[in-house]
Amino acid sequence: MRTWEDPVAGRFGLVVTRTEEHGVTVRLPGSAFNRHDGRWRLSSCLAAVDVAGGVSTGLAAFPQWTLTADIELHRVPGPATGPLDVVGSVVKHGRRLSLARVALGHPGSDAPVALGHVNHVMTTPPFAPAFSALRVGEALALTAGPGDGQTPADAFGLVHTRGREGGPAVRMECDDRTRNFYGVLHGAMTGVMVEEIAARAGIRVDAVTLRFLRGVPKGWARADIVDRLTVGTREVLCIEVFGEEEAAVATRITVSGVRTDEEVITRG
Repeated sequence: MRTWEDPVAGRFGLVVTRTEEHGVTVRLPGSAFNRHDGRWRLSSCLAAVDVAGGVSTGLAAFPQWTLTADIELHRVPGPATGPLDVVGSVVKHGRRLSLARVALGHPGSDAPVALGHVNHVMTTPPFAPAFSALRVGEALALTAGPGDGQTPADAFGLVHTRGREGGPAVRMECDDRTRNFYGVLHGAMTGVMVEEIAARAGIRVDAVTLRFLRGVPKGWARADIVDRLTVGTREVLCIEVFGEEEAAVATRITVSGVRTDEEVITRG
């Protein structure tokens, strides 16, 4: 199996297999980022979804590259343990936008545990040769150097703070641990921040939508709850991520789920 060093995606232990001309399967084989009970974290699933959608649309756009514009993911209630496969396939490829479908499920099972879509915009740099050189059936393991931390929050240096009206908020620095190949905060880091805020707010997330508006090229990014809706036992949070140096909104996120007393969603 080939390997390719990716400081961010490699920490999640992802393995990418090209399954068709414009489609891949990303395996989440299990890593230190699993909870103590083996259940998958939202941040790990979103990292795999980002890669599955990005590589699928990137193969369709070759020799161009694609950048994630938005992600929508809906999970089936209940724990998801053991290896997971994220199957990405292109729904429609256009000159400006490319849409991929993603389905998360256990290897060999026809019953998905989550479904979603990832939308991408075209950009000019060439597609990564490590991915475009893959033949159908070949796999590529994403690797990263040794790092500290048994949770994504610890590994990527997330810092807890207080947000609007004393609610939960988090900060993360755009550095070598967290930036992508374009030198801006990696999209997977948004998943880490959202996971932490939702946990501190007491919500077990079953649906999330992320809309990437601009990059955070340097300094610190901050995520804060800007709106909250409660209907019975269900909660909806609107979260904004912005670059503190630019004071501009980078990502707008909506999450929904059921209130829970279990604040160890990210810690245990």
